[in-house]
Amino acid sequence: MRESVPERLREFIARYEVRMVLACSLAALPPWIFVWILVLETPQPAAAIVALGVLSTALIYLPCRYLWLKSVRPFLTINNLVRSLNEGDYSVRGIDIAYGGTPGEVIQGLNELSNTLKKMRLGEQEAHLLLSRMVAEVNIAVFIFDRLNRLKLANPAACQLYARAEEDLLLESATELGLDELLRSSGESHRLVELRFPTRIDRFSARSVTFHKDGRPHRLLLVSDLGKLLAEQERSSWQQLLQVLGHEINNSLVPIKSLAETLHTVVDNDPLPEDWQQDVSGGLDIISNRAGGLHQFVQGYAELTRLPSPQPGPVPLRRLFEHVVTLLGADRVQLEADANTVCNADPYQMEQVLVNLLQNALEATADNSGQIVARWRNSAAGVEVEIEDWGLGIANPSNLFVPFFTTKPNGSGIGLPLCRQILENHQGYIQISNAENHTGCLVRLNLPAATTH
Repeated sequence: MRESVPERLREFIARYEVRMVLACSLAALPPWIFVWILVLETPQPAAAIVALGVLSTALIYLPCRYLWLKSVRPFLTINNLVRSLNEGDYSVRGIDIAYGGTPGEVIQGLNELSNTLKKMRLGEQEAHLLLSRMVAEVNIAVFIFDRLNRLKLANPAACQLYARAEEDLLLESATELGLDELLRSSGESHRLVELRFPTRIDRFSARSVTFHKDGRPHRLLLVSDLGKLLAEQERSSWQQLLQVLGHEINNSLVPIKSLAETLHTVVDNDPLPEDWQQDVSGGLDIISNRAGGLHQFVQGYAELTRLPSPQPGPVPLRRLFEHVVTLLGADRVQLEADANTVCNADPYQMEQVLVNLLQNALEATADNSGQIVARWRNSAAGVEVEIEDWGLGIANPSNLFVPFFTTKPNGSGIGLPLCRQILENHQGYIQISNAENHTGCLVRLNLPAATTH
């Protein structure tokens, strides 16, 4: 429906520039009427009257025109700048010195805002490119679904699972892709699931996260391929196990085989040597001892793999240290901490850790009767424990936690790997290094602190 003439007239009068012209005209109307009254009352020729009236009108019109231009033109510039910013064009600038005063300050502020928005958009573009490159390079399959569960993005790892290009997968539903069950799961925790893709069926870790874009909810689905990772870890573990077992078994079987051949030669002599029984008996003892060592080695590996899960509870550290010191008869161990520190641990497994560590410290200081100090304290990361000795130090720190590696004549090489496994099962850690200011060793442990109610 077309607007009526009065409505269009009201809209025209409501415009800012029209109201400025009307205001200027109304302001100039009284002096203009006064001038014309003077002209009409003065007995002058008609031409002079008209010239004087036109001149008075021009003298009033020109200031009104100048006032209108100065009032309206800055707003036209501001309007153009705002439109450019709204359209994302940050190259347009206003000349603020042409106006001065408050309009100039407003235009200057818009220019600065344009510079800021230009830098922000450039930063967003760079961040988007970086994020896109990272998403494209990671081995985790990334899916993004809209609120209707239609696929909006899939990275190369996700496309490989379906052996299809991204443009062929876009806008397909989660149901068509076989991922609807993962999107319906509540929470953001990882789930271990077996998924069926056109290229393979395997175990995967899946996580679904909700985020908003343009005010609308979207779902981010991350699918990690656990099958290959677990296979590689299992292969690496088996290779390490076979290397260690092969090395130790060969070290035992080679001398046993050589000694058995020697004994076979002895008993094949005819007549037998006079001391053949002594040779055979001694050889069998050596074979028995070596077989016993090999049996102890295999049992040690079994002990590492059969370590039970910890049963944590509040453990006063000073009482635990005092018990282990009494058990070992370690009078040279000095305890430097209060009795109020309590950790959250399995007391029996922690006792085993302290027995191993303090026994190592006692053996390292046996030659010089060096000092051994145990201290502990609460920290933001939990309970920190230090065992420092003034012994011989560590000759090869890089192999400390390698199973069955030992520099002791009668050592098994199981103690420190067992300590590390116990602490890792407690969500803690162990660090062993040479002391910085003296000859000796420094052991650092971290354990969770006991919760207080």
